[in-house]
Amino acid sequence: MRTHWLGLVNFHLFIFIGGALVAPSLLYLDLEWASKIIYQFYGFFCHQKASRSFLLLGGQVAICSRCLSFYSSALAVGMWVGLRRTRPLNLKLAVALSFPAMASVLLQSVGLKENTNLIRVTTGALLGMAVSLYLFPRAQKAVGRLNVKQDTRPAVPGDVPRPAKSQDLSSKS
Repeated sequence: MRTHWLGLVNFHLFIFIGGALVAPSLLYLDLEWASKIIYQFYGFFCHQKASRSFLLLGGQVAICSRCLSFYSSALAVGMWVGLRRTRPLNLKLAVALSFPAMASVLLQSVGLKENTNLIRVTTGALLGMAVSLYLFPRAQKAVGRLNVKQDTRPAVPGDVPRPAKSQDLSSKS
């Protein structure tokens, strides 16, 4: 788990994004019962307003355009961080990149501005990149610190586990 945690996160993001795209595909194939299950699941993560969502095969994607963009950019950053050593984004820059999404949501919620899907996609991508570039490299570094060597011999009943040679404190005298 130490070495593959980001791969697991990326895998789950991929499945999550793919599931959002599967829902309208199931509607297209007249599998309404299956698509309803998917839409209900994604309802926990997104408002699913039709006017703020993309259409695929004539059906609404299970998450809005901002959420789809957020999770897609988080996946892209996760893949990038997994392939290259990446310095984490500082908090001030992460907040600055998040500000357009916060302003867009606020202006729309008070009724001052109705956003287009292009604005939603752009602000969602910025937010996803900001959160991911702030968290993933830090988590990568923290998990790297857990790289403690342990004795990997199979456990034998009655056997007392021994620390690995690098941790053997009895050799110090």
